[in-house]
Amino acid sequence: DAADSVPQPVFDCNGNGIEDALDIAFGTSPDFDANGIPDECQGIVKYCTCPAPLGPCGNNDPNAGCINSTGVGALFTPSGSSSVAADDLVLTGSQLPLNKIGVMLSGNMSVGPLPFGDGLRCAGGLVARWPAKFTGATGTVTYGPGLSAYSAATWPPAKQLLPGTIWHFQFWFRDPPGPCSNGFNLTDAVVVFFGP
Repeated sequence: DAADSVPQPVFDCNGNGIEDALDIAFGTSPDFDANGIPDECQGIVKYCTCPAPLGPCGNNDPNAGCINSTGVGALFTPSGSSSVAADDLVLTGSQLPLNKIGVMLSGNMSVGPLPFGDGLRCAGGLVARWPAKFTGATGTVTYGPGLSAYSAATWPPAKQLLPGTIWHFQFWFRDPPGPCSNGFNLTDAVVVFFGP
């Protein structure tokens, strides 16, 4: 009976008055990495891998972006924090084709995942293109630190990395010999819930 029941704990990490599981189920909080914790409580979350059957030509990689000409999918790995004041966020692309050019995309919305070239695009909405970079002899690129300061000096407020904003990041790169013959691909994605 009611007197014998044990109250279950309520988890409300973002303090919005809605239990976390319901927050996710009702779509009021995203859970891109499907770990049962609203993403805004984690600050930085990786998502947008390429499990079967999502690869545009069967080039699936459940642990990264869709397979590129290196034989594996490309990764976009965050380090640092989501603090705008600290401005220490660093995004590093790896497992990229050697000596190819690409650009980091930031979008204020998640889309898809949508087939795009040999990969999947997940960063959408209001999109900004960051300076082009070469993958060099190591097949890597790095953006940051100083991403918030760069956005403030370069773009109008709608595209700036400000406290309280949510931005999705991916690296879009040339890959002419890629498995689907579309000439380009993308890394997996990172979503950042920027704080003060």
